[in-house]
Amino acid sequence: MNVFLLAQGLVIGISVSAPVGPIGALCISRTLEKGRLSGFFSGLGAACADTCFAIAAALGVGLVESLLNEHQSGFRLIGGLVLLAIGLRTLRAKPTYSHKNGGRLSKRGLIGDFLSTFFLTLTNPMTVLFFAAVFSALGLKVAGQGWHDPAILISGVFIGSCGWWLFLSLGVGILGAGMGPSFRLWMNRIAGLVVMGFGMVMLVSAFFN
Repeated sequence: MNVFLLAQGLVIGISVSAPVGPIGALCISRTLEKGRLSGFFSGLGAACADTCFAIAAALGVGLVESLLNEHQSGFRLIGGLVLLAIGLRTLRAKPTYSHKNGGRLSKRGLIGDFLSTFFLTLTNPMTVLFFAAVFSALGLKVAGQGWHDPAILISGVFIGSCGWWLFLSLGVGILGAGMGPSFRLWMNRIAGLVVMGFGMVMLVSAFFN
Protein backbone atom coordinates (compact mmCIF):
# COMPACT_ATOMS: atom_id res chain seq x y z
CA MET A 1 0.00 0.00 0.00
CA ASN A 2 1.23 3.49 -0.88
CA VAL A 3 1.29 5.09 2.57
CA PHE A 4 2.14 8.50 1.12
CA LEU A 5 -1.00 8.47 -1.05
CA LEU A 6 -3.09 7.40 1.93
CA ALA A 7 -1.65 10.27 4.00
CA GLN A 8 -2.46 12.70 1.19
CA GLY A 9 -6.02 11.41 1.15
CA LEU A 10 -6.29 11.89 4.92
CA VAL A 11 -5.19 15.53 4.61
CA ILE A 12 -7.61 16.16 1.72
CA GLY A 13 -10.49 14.55 3.64
CA ILE A 14 -9.84 16.70 6.70
CA SER A 15 -9.39 19.87 4.65
CA VAL A 16 -12.71 19.46 2.86
CA SER A 17 -14.57 18.75 6.13
CA ALA A 18 -12.92 21.03 8.67
CA PRO A 19 -13.94 24.50 7.39
CA VAL A 20 -16.88 25.89 9.36
CA GLY A 21 -20.07 25.51 7.33
CA PRO A 22 -23.69 24.37 7.59
CA ILE A 23 -22.76 20.71 8.07
CA GLY A 24 -20.37 21.59 10.89
CA ALA A 25 -23.06 23.70 12.56
CA LEU A 26 -25.55 20.84 12.22
CA CYS A 27 -23.08 18.35 13.66
CA ILE A 28 -22.47 20.60 16.67
CA SER A 29 -26.18 21.29 17.15
CA ARG A 30 -27.23 17.64 16.94
CA THR A 31 -24.45 16.58 19.28
CA LEU A 32 -25.70 19.05 21.88
CA GLU A 33 -29.35 18.26 21.19
CA LYS A 34 -29.30 14.46 20.86
CA GLY A 35 -25.80 13.25 21.72
CA ARG A 36 -22.45 12.37 20.17
CA LEU A 37 -23.75 9.50 18.06
CA SER A 38 -26.26 11.78 16.36
CA GLY A 39 -23.55 14.34 15.66
CA PHE A 40 -21.20 11.69 14.26
CA PHE A 41 -23.85 10.18 11.97
CA SER A 42 -24.59 13.67 10.68
CA GLY A 43 -20.92 14.09 9.80
CA LEU A 44 -20.78 10.55 8.37
CA GLY A 45 -23.46 11.48 5.83
CA ALA A 46 -21.32 14.40 4.65
CA ALA A 47 -18.22 12.17 4.52
CA CYS A 48 -20.00 9.65 2.27
CA ALA A 49 -21.24 12.41 -0.04
CA ASP A 50 -17.73 13.90 -0.25
CA THR A 51 -16.38 10.45 -1.09
CA CYS A 52 -18.91 10.13 -3.92
CA PHE A 53 -17.65 13.47 -5.28
CA ALA A 54 -14.06 12.26 -4.94
CA ILE A 55 -14.84 9.09 -6.91
CA ALA A 56 -16.52 11.13 -9.66
CA ALA A 57 -13.52 13.46 -9.83
CA ALA A 58 -11.04 10.55 -9.94
CA LEU A 59 -13.00 8.94 -12.76
CA GLY A 60 -12.88 12.24 -14.64
CA VAL A 61 -16.56 11.99 -15.43
CA GLY A 62 -17.05 15.17 -17.46
CA LEU A 63 -20.76 14.47 -17.85
CA VAL A 64 -21.27 14.60 -14.09
CA GLU A 65 -19.30 17.81 -13.76
CA SER A 66 -21.14 19.52 -16.64
CA LEU A 67 -24.50 18.37 -15.26
CA LEU A 68 -23.70 19.74 -11.81
CA ASN A 69 -22.47 23.03 -13.27
CA GLU A 70 -25.44 23.38 -15.59
CA HIS A 71 -27.94 22.92 -12.77
CA GLN A 72 -25.86 24.58 -10.06
CA SER A 73 -28.49 27.24 -9.33
CA GLY A 74 -31.16 24.58 -8.89
CA PHE A 75 -29.01 22.60 -6.47
CA ARG A 76 -28.26 25.74 -4.47
CA LEU A 77 -31.95 26.64 -4.37
CA ILE A 78 -32.88 23.22 -3.00
CA GLY A 79 -29.98 23.24 -0.56
CA GLY A 80 -30.84 26.74 0.66
CA LEU A 81 -34.48 25.84 1.31
CA VAL A 82 -33.47 22.66 3.14
CA LEU A 83 -30.97 24.61 5.26
CA LEU A 84 -33.60 27.18 6.17
CA ALA A 85 -36.01 24.42 7.22
CA ILE A 86 -33.37 22.55 9.25
CA GLY A 87 -32.09 25.80 10.78
CA LEU A 88 -35.58 26.83 11.84
CA ARG A 89 -36.22 23.41 13.38
CA THR A 90 -32.85 23.57 15.17
CA LEU A 91 -33.61 27.07 16.43
CA ARG A 92 -36.89 25.93 17.98
CA ALA A 93 -35.65 22.56 19.28
CA LYS A 94 -34.99 21.97 22.96
CA PRO A 95 -31.98 19.75 23.69
CA THR A 96 -33.10 16.39 25.09
CA TYR A 97 -29.65 14.89 25.49
CA SER A 98 -28.18 14.34 28.92
CA HIS A 99 -24.82 12.73 29.63
CA LYS A 100 -26.52 10.89 32.48
CA ASN A 101 -29.30 9.19 30.49
CA GLY A 102 -27.62 9.15 27.05
CA GLY A 103 -30.38 11.06 25.31
CA ARG A 104 -33.20 9.70 23.19
CA LEU A 105 -31.73 8.02 20.15
CA SER A 106 -33.31 5.59 17.71
CA LYS A 107 -32.07 3.75 14.65
CA ARG A 108 -34.55 5.66 12.52
CA GLY A 109 -33.35 8.96 13.94
CA LEU A 110 -29.69 8.16 13.19
CA ILE A 111 -30.55 7.17 9.62
CA GLY A 112 -32.43 10.45 9.25
CA ASP A 113 -29.41 12.38 10.55
CA PHE A 114 -27.18 10.56 8.06
CA LEU A 115 -29.44 10.99 5.03
CA SER A 116 -30.18 14.66 5.67
CA THR A 117 -26.51 15.67 5.60
CA PHE A 118 -25.71 13.23 2.79
CA PHE A 119 -28.21 14.81 0.41
CA LEU A 120 -27.51 18.30 1.71
CA THR A 121 -23.81 17.89 0.90
CA LEU A 122 -24.72 16.66 -2.58
CA THR A 123 -26.45 20.00 -3.27
CA ASN A 124 -23.03 21.69 -3.28
CA PRO A 125 -21.59 20.79 -6.71
CA MET A 126 -18.49 22.91 -6.13
CA THR A 127 -17.06 20.06 -4.04
CA VAL A 128 -16.51 17.85 -7.08
CA LEU A 129 -14.61 20.71 -8.74
CA PHE A 130 -12.43 20.97 -5.62
CA PHE A 131 -11.55 17.29 -5.83
CA ALA A 132 -11.01 17.51 -9.59
CA ALA A 133 -8.54 20.37 -9.09
CA VAL A 134 -6.67 18.56 -6.29
CA PHE A 135 -6.49 15.26 -8.17
CA SER A 136 -5.35 17.05 -11.31
CA ALA A 137 -2.57 18.73 -9.32
CA LEU A 138 -1.54 15.30 -8.04
CA GLY A 139 -1.63 13.91 -11.58
CA LEU A 140 -4.12 11.27 -10.51
CA LYS A 141 -6.69 9.81 -12.89
CA VAL A 142 -8.21 6.36 -13.16
CA ALA A 143 -7.89 6.31 -16.93
CA GLY A 144 -4.66 4.52 -17.87
CA GLN A 145 -3.64 3.93 -14.25
CA GLY A 146 -6.09 1.40 -12.96
CA TRP A 147 -7.85 1.56 -9.63
CA HIS A 148 -5.01 0.94 -7.20
CA ASP A 149 -3.70 4.47 -6.54
CA PRO A 150 -7.09 6.24 -6.81
CA ALA A 151 -8.64 3.69 -4.44
CA ILE A 152 -5.94 4.33 -1.83
CA LEU A 153 -6.30 8.12 -2.12
CA ILE A 154 -10.11 8.03 -1.97
CA SER A 155 -9.98 5.67 1.02
CA GLY A 156 -7.76 8.23 2.73
CA VAL A 157 -10.27 10.98 1.91
CA PHE A 158 -13.09 8.98 3.51
CA ILE A 159 -11.06 8.04 6.60
CA GLY A 160 -9.82 11.62 7.06
CA SER A 161 -13.31 13.06 6.73
CA CYS A 162 -14.79 10.50 9.14
CA GLY A 163 -11.94 11.14 11.57
CA TRP A 164 -12.70 14.86 11.60
CA TRP A 165 -16.43 14.35 12.29
CA LEU A 166 -15.61 11.83 15.03
CA PHE A 167 -13.21 14.32 16.62
CA LEU A 168 -15.77 17.15 16.39
CA SER A 169 -18.70 15.17 17.80
CA LEU A 170 -16.62 13.74 20.66
CA GLY A 171 -15.13 17.15 21.50
CA VAL A 172 -18.48 18.95 21.46
CA GLY A 173 -20.05 16.09 23.42
CA ILE A 174 -17.41 16.35 26.15
CA LEU A 175 -17.81 20.13 26.29
CA GLY A 176 -21.62 19.93 26.35
CA ALA A 177 -21.61 17.27 29.07
CA GLY A 178 -19.99 19.72 31.45
CA MET A 179 -22.46 22.48 30.71
CA GLY A 180 -26.01 23.01 31.90
CA PRO A 181 -29.23 22.79 29.83
CA SER A 182 -29.33 26.57 29.33
CA PHE A 183 -25.88 26.53 27.69
CA ARG A 184 -26.89 23.74 25.32
CA LEU A 185 -30.13 25.56 24.52
CA TRP A 186 -28.32 28.78 23.59
CA MET A 187 -25.71 26.90 21.58
CA ASN A 188 -28.56 25.20 19.76
CA ARG A 189 -30.11 28.54 18.93
CA ILE A 190 -26.81 29.94 17.68
CA ALA A 191 -26.28 26.87 15.51
CA GLY A 192 -29.80 27.23 14.14
CA LEU A 193 -29.15 30.86 13.19
CA VAL A 194 -25.84 29.90 11.57
CA VAL A 195 -27.51 27.18 9.49
CA MET A 196 -30.28 29.57 8.44
CA GLY A 197 -27.63 32.14 7.52
CA PHE A 198 -25.91 29.66 5.22
CA GLY A 199 -29.32 28.83 3.75
CA MET A 200 -29.94 32.49 2.94
CA VAL A 201 -26.50 32.77 1.32
CA MET A 202 -27.22 29.73 -0.85
CA LEU A 203 -30.59 31.13 -1.90
CA VAL A 204 -29.07 34.49 -2.84
CA SER A 205 -26.28 32.78 -4.79
CA ALA A 206 -28.87 30.65 -6.60
CA PHE A 207 -30.70 33.71 -7.89
CA PHE A 208 -27.62 35.79 -8.68
CA ASN A 209 -25.32 33.01 -9.91
